[in-house]
Amino acid sequence: MYSLRIVSAQNTESNEFIGAKYSFVHKDFSPLEFDKLWDGNGDIYAYLCYGGQNVPLFTDERNYIISPNGALYCNLTYKRREKEVIDWVIGNDGSVNGKVITKLL
Repeated sequence: MYSLRIVSAQNTESNEFIGAKYSFVHKDFSPLEFDKLWDGNGDIYAYLCYGGQNVPLFTDERNYIISPNGALYCNLTYKRREKEVIDWVIGNDGSVNGKVITKLL
């Protein structure tokens, strides 16, 4: 049986029993499922779903799944990732040039 441990940005810690089964729905890895749950709050990066509940996980929190013996089972804390995008520039002569830019998500 697992527990969800959330440490807020203010370092308040809460633990909630989640049972033996849960689903982790991340906005980058499961976008269609995430969109079904998302309420429009831009600070939510994932949902932990268990027992009929959908608990939002926020980017400024540290989130962990704790195993029955109290050890860390999984670190769900939001990790900023780099993403490469192409910035297209159209010249006055109609030429098109692309430049790769790395951005943090």
